[in-house]
Amino acid sequence: MATKTAQSAVQAHSASMINAMVSGCALTAISTVLAQVLGQWRIDGGLPPSLNTTPILHFVLYTIFNTPINFLWQEYLEDSYPAYDTKPAVLSEKASPSRKEVPQQKKLSITNTIIKFVLDQSIGAVYNTIAFLVVMQAFKGASAPDIWNVVKTVS
Repeated sequence: MATKTAQSAVQAHSASMINAMVSGCALTAISTVLAQVLGQWRIDGGLPPSLNTTPILHFVLYTIFNTPINFLWQEYLEDSYPAYDTKPAVLSEKASPSRKEVPQQKKLSITNTIIKFVLDQSIGAVYNTIAFLVVMQAFKGASAPDIWNVVKTVS
């Protein structure tokens, strides 16, 4: 029985990650198309836009690569520093004494939220910036030394 429970948990987790990836790819594609259309509209004064599909593909591929890593990172942060402290609720005198489950009250943990924010905006941001630069430079055909020079320049 535990195997089926573990298997369904893994399937639910995988489905959540795939859902995040598909949603991210859709948002990435839409935002890249919109950026191109708006950029051309400002320059060309409303001429029908011609889309450059290469950047759209690059951003979508980057999203496919990066979403699982960020999904797991956010999951790690939430597991390590839960946003909500769950505390047992106080049962009223009218509550049934045979009731085994105690309702839970959720209280936002300001400390854990701040810790997650700081870790994400430091460690997570450094990783994401470097990953973005490396992947995008690789898509453009840059050599390893050229990619390294870009990373060194940014850091």
